[in-house]
Parts: sequence; structure tokens; C-alpha cells
Amino acid sequence: MIIESLGNLKHNFPDVSICAFTATSTDNVTQDIMDELKLDNPLLLRGKIFRKNLFISAERRISNGYPQLQSFLSRHENESGIIYVSSRKKTEELSSFLNTKGYKSLPYHAGIPNHVREQNFKMFVNDTVNIMVATIAFGMGIDKSDIRFVVHMSLPKSQENYYQEIGRAGRDGEDSEVMLLFNAADMVMQKQFLQQIDNQDYARHLEAKIEGIYKYSTSELCFHKQLAEYFNDELDACKDRCDNCLNTDSARQDISKESQMLLSAIYKTGQNFGKNYIVDILRGSKEQKLLANDADKLSMYGIGTVLSKKEWFIVLERLLELKIILMGEYSTLKLSEDAVKILKSLMSVDIKSSRLDVDKKVKKIKQKEDFDYDEELFEELRSKRTEIANEKGVPAYIIFGDKTLKHLANEKPHNKASMLEVNGVGEKKFQQYGEEFLSVINP
Repeated sequence: MIIESLGNLKHNFPDVSICAFTATSTDNVTQDIMDELKLDNPLLLRGKIFRKNLFISAERRISNGYPQLQSFLSRHENESGIIYVSSRKKTEELSSFLNTKGYKSLPYHAGIPNHVREQNFKMFVNDTVNIMVATIAFGMGIDKSDIRFVVHMSLPKSQENYYQEIGRAGRDGEDSEVMLLFNAADMVMQKQFLQQIDNQDYARHLEAKIEGIYKYSTSELCFHKQLAEYFNDELDACKDRCDNCLNTDSARQDISKESQMLLSAIYKTGQNFGKNYIVDILRGSKEQKLLANDADKLSMYGIGTVLSKKEWFIVLERLLELKIILMGEYSTLKLSEDAVKILKSLMSVDIKSSRLDVDKKVKKIKQKEDFDYDEELFEELRSKRTEIANEKGVPAYIIFGDKTLKHLANEKPHNKASMLEVNGVGEKKFQQYGEEFLSVINP
């Protein structure tokens, strides 16, 4: 490994000072780095984990998650963002879908030819397109400060990965939003890849990370606080910068009866089928596969029409979280010992009431600016910025950041002297772009 080779530096150059930097690391990883580099009692500096301008939310993905994504994107019209997916194929599919819905997006993954990948990257950085749909191959070293959102369409590999990936949003300090869509099947799929690893200790290490990010996603604790604690940082609950803190409704709903229906359907079909088949039985589906297996003759066939298919999936997710239902090979559903207790009414199950509200209200994720600005003028200034960026072949944020454009739309300078008073505008920037922006402000 490269880091092991770097360990020779201290031996070969004992009098030379060595600095080591890393984006994220737990205490164990930090100690490993110091050991490998043979650093003796070095000065250790660590930044705070909390990013106040990031609003974090996590939702259980319903089907492919596209309707949830569209609802999210409605809050980020004409803003730049990254959407992470789990495979190359899904980058192409989702990008194509978004483009049919009027969004401007491009795919990015390691299978795209280098020259196309570089072109897509430049188009995103220069604001020619707003959205990059990517695998985790995208983002390392990206120099674009005005990314307003990051979406994960499935579970990341670990909290380290997740924190680094959401960290690409809001680097200019402006309000940004990150959303994670997930379900239990993501965890099962990731664990299947671990079977290919020969080193069992390493496989168990990775498995613990997968379970950790799933626990993080399903928890009702502050998302910022959980991330801070993972990296051995201390933080109070954020109060209003994550979904869990913003929606602290403590109301819970008993779902013992619904759980008994699900568990009974799984048991009476021999624990040989997946979630869609089981839910279709409860809802009385006329699917040919069900009818061919005489599922319509089962006692629980059609008894669950009171819940929608989406609601049944949420109930099922809750049972998976509690390990009342287990995922078997090929995603078949299996019963645990606790499942028997529920079937015999010896154990109850409840769920946070808000989780069954499939159609959520729009979240208030943006903090109020400490000044008012002309939003129409702001959009005109953004268009001018994009035009100049395309002409000069540079990223749009290099010209002026969103914060500066908002100040311009607020203060509306009329000449050089007044524009130089605006936060973010210096003599050099004015010489380069000032007159063009003044012509937009004062047509």
C-alpha cells in the first residue's frame, strides 16, 4: 500500500517535518495513519463535524424512489446537485428519466469513455447542466462550491462514505439539502458482495459498517449528532437542521394486527417468497403468478386492502428493522423467533406515526436569509453568470458565488463605487465582470 511506503519517509528523512491530511477518519483510522507514517506524538488538529448549512433527511425508498426524488427536486429548481446511485446502469436510466421530465442532467460512471466523462464533468461545473447522476466514482476533488443538494438513491457503504459524499454540498456556506433514500434490501444486496471477500475479518468489519449506516438511516435521533458521535466528536441535537429534529412527533401507532397479517402470509406460503408477492396476497391481487399458486384460496387473501401497497411496504420495513422478519436467499422473507410471539399476541409492534404518512408535507429546509433580495433579479444575474462562464470556459461560481449575487440583488448598485461596496466584489472582479452585471441591474 502507498501509505506503508510513505512510512519510510521518516526513516530516510528524519529531520524533515511531515504533515498528513485526510478528509474524514475515526480515532482508529487516525491512529493507523500515525502508526504507518511513524509519527511520534504529532500535533493533531481536527475540525468539527457539524455543517450547519446542511439539512439532512432520510426516507424509506418506495419502489424506485422516482416520485420521492421529483418531490425533492421541486424544492431545488435550477440549482446544481449530485444524485448518487448504486450502479452504472442506474445512472443512465435515472438521467434519461429526469431529462424526459424537463431536468438537465448527465450520467457519470467509470464505464463512460474518458473524453465523454470529462465533457460531462465540465458541463456540470460550468452550469450547462444542473444535475449529475453518478456512481461514487464522481466527486473526489470536485471544485464546485455551489452544489445545493446531494441525493443518495440507495444506502451508502458506510457513514464515512456518506459524510464525504454529502460534504460536496454547500461548500460556499449557503443552505443546501441532502436526502438519503433507502430500504432493507439495500443492506442485503451490499452484504451479498461481502461473500466474495476471502478475508473473513475484513468482511465482518465491512458488514458492521453496512449495519451502522442502516441503523443511522432508520434511527429517530438527530442525524448531525449521530455523524458527530461516529467520528468521536461531541454535538448537541441540531434542533432544526435535520428531519428527525424538525419532525419530533412522538406519536406512535400500534401495527400488531397488520404485522400478524404479514407474518401469517409469509408462514402460509412456506417462507419462499419476497415482499411484493406477500403484499399482493394481502391486497387480493389478480396477478397470474398468485392465481397459479392458488394464493387466492389462502385465508389471508385480500384481507389487507385497508392499507395501500406503499403502506404495507413501510410496515414490512419496520418488521425488518426489528429483525422480526429476516431476509433469506434471493430476498425471500423468513420468520424469526419473535415473529412467533407476535402471531400468538405475546408481543406488540408499533411505529412512529409520521412514517405511515406516505405523502409528506413540504419541509422547511432553508434558513431565512438575514437580508431580503429581489429573487427575479437574482435569477437574471445567475443567467448572466452562466453566459459569461460559457464564454470564458470557467466554472460559474468562479465569477461570483450565489451569496454575492443575492447581495447584488439586494443592494442593486448603480456604478463602480457602489458595486465595490457589495460583499464579495473586489477591484479585480469588477474589472473582469462588473460592467456586465451592472447592465443587468440597471437595464
